[in-house]
Amino acid sequence: MKNFLFFLCWFYSVHLLASADSVSYLSFRDTISLSVENNEKIFLHKIKKGQTLFSLAKFYGMHYQELQYYNTGLGEVLALDQMVRIPIPNRAIIRYLPAGAPRWAYAPVMYAVKKGDTVFRISQYFKMPTDTVTARGKVVNNALKPGMLIPVGWLSTKGIPENYRPEPAHPLLKKNLPLRRQFEASTAKKKTLSTQGPAFWQKGAPSEGSSFYARFDGAPPRSVIEITNPMNQGKIYAEVLGPIPPTVYNRNIVVVLSSAAAKMLGARDPQFFVKIKYYK
Repeated sequence: MKNFLFFLCWFYSVHLLASADSVSYLSFRDTISLSVENNEKIFLHKIKKGQTLFSLAKFYGMHYQELQYYNTGLGEVLALDQMVRIPIPNRAIIRYLPAGAPRWAYAPVMYAVKKGDTVFRISQYFKMPTDTVTARGKVVNNALKPGMLIPVGWLSTKGIPENYRPEPAHPLLKKNLPLRRQFEASTAKKKTLSTQGPAFWQKGAPSEGSSFYARFDGAPPRSVIEITNPMNQGKIYAEVLGPIPPTVYNRNIVVVLSSAAAKMLGARDPQFFVKIKYYK
């Protein structure tokens, strides 16, 4: 019965993701208006019909808890026309469209001038020559007014790949980054295997509750595994402490997670369905 319930959970999550893929997030008719806050480029995304916190995070190459980090009080349920702050990495901004690029594949990116800005400062923000800034913005005599929109590039309407974001801002995701890099370095040299099934976690486990650890039978101790919650596409990396004690946990459990790992995956119940990638 439990296995059947986990299958239903997995099937439902796949159906949700398939539906989300058909939802429009950006089109060439949209305009990405950026502001710069603490050296980060921020875009206000207006929620459209069918968009969710999880699908929005996936489209912009973020962990869903990263979105919550940038939007204090942001819940899992989003309202129509709600504005959500999205950080846009430099790498995602295409300064010059390649010849023959289809216009429908890109949304224009603008910078909203604020008080105290100069042409030079804007050129530094977006890594482009000052004469390009003045030409695109039709700036005369370097005179800028707050609220002016300066065209600075384009953003792909396909979204932002996760690897375009060099480092997360969320403290726990930042702490998880070395494990992610270890996993990527190891899987570049070794064959990647995968499995799926129920994960288990226990709140307040004394030796494993504050870091990203896992007990897993498929990989050697001290190796790193990738764990994904298909319900929300949350993904984290955990160090394997060793195999699952056979006399302690139910035999159908595929992985036992620390509290930090489970919480970053959005776990609410002691058991939840996960997908795992690992190497030997």
